[in-house]
Amino acid sequence: MTEKSVLQLGIMPLSDSAPFVVAQECGFFNRYGLEVQLCMQNSWSTLREKLYAGILDAAQLLAPMPLAENIKLNEGPRLITPMVLSRNGNAISISHDLQHEICRLNGKTELLQPLSARVLEKLLAEDGERCLRFAAVHPYSCHYYQLLSWFRSFDVSLERIEIIILPPSQMVTALQCGDIDGFCVSSPWNTKAVRSGNACTVLTATDIWPSFPEKVLGLLDCWYESKPDTCYALMAALRDSCQWLSSSANRLEAARILSRQDYLDLSLDVVAPSLLGASLGNAQKQARQVPQYNQFLTIENRSDFSPLASYGDWLLVQMQRAGQIKSRDDFSDVVGRAYREDIYERAWEVYA
Repeated sequence: MTEKSVLQLGIMPLSDSAPFVVAQECGFFNRYGLEVQLCMQNSWSTLREKLYAGILDAAQLLAPMPLAENIKLNEGPRLITPMVLSRNGNAISISHDLQHEICRLNGKTELLQPLSARVLEKLLAEDGERCLRFAAVHPYSCHYYQLLSWFRSFDVSLERIEIIILPPSQMVTALQCGDIDGFCVSSPWNTKAVRSGNACTVLTATDIWPSFPEKVLGLLDCWYESKPDTCYALMAALRDSCQWLSSSANRLEAARILSRQDYLDLSLDVVAPSLLGASLGNAQKQARQVPQYNQFLTIENRSDFSPLASYGDWLLVQMQRAGQIKSRDDFSDVVGRAYREDIYERAWEVYA
């Protein structure tokens, strides 16, 4: 018996919201006695604020956000994650104008995936006044850190790169209007940009950080303390949903569901590719096969779901490299507060 049976869960318009959507549509929430309303949000900041305000009970969350929130807060409710939901899922796309510049400079007619950041270094070296503007979805996101990792892989001058923050659904319009030269975003927005004729996708998260956690279940520690059985039931439903998504046939059905107006409201040829392990680099070319593009977790390896401390430690390193914290050693205690392996283990015991 759960303490609360009617839940408001926040999700974003992304392919990796699939565990929540599938759990709703296939009856996994109902299996564990939960009645759920999925609340689509526009931005990660809005989603976070609604968690703190108690408008949302729990939500899909960027993996670095619980860490970042615990670093910023000295007191009050803490944002935590008891469960990893997905890995990978992001890709970097650039505008057609930037693509053409790179091709001209390198004597190419097209760009191949994955694209080396060396081409940006060469472009900026040719024009000493040139700067590039990219977008990420949140300053504390794998998207932001993956952009930095890509740039640094060939010592691209970060003084000549600006990274702005935009909601995922605004990326395509910003690129089309010339406000940005490229972006790192979760699917299906890279495919949307390519299908719209505005972009070329040049590499995926699997080319930068293979199989690193991307989205997690987020909730407040005080919510868990008052509703532990509800939390365990929610985690069990999401676990079953992720297991259902391990089937390729089910992935196609998930894409059909996500494409509906009440979820992503996009055509199936935009939603399906990443879920079926394909990265569409150019609308005129065959998609590149990336089997782990959207990776959901399976019951066979139970540790896949666990928010391991090693993930938090790795993200602290990225925050330090990004200049967001001075030293990861100053915040080593934050990992255990944010990444709650203990809750995960307890939930698994209850719903083995």
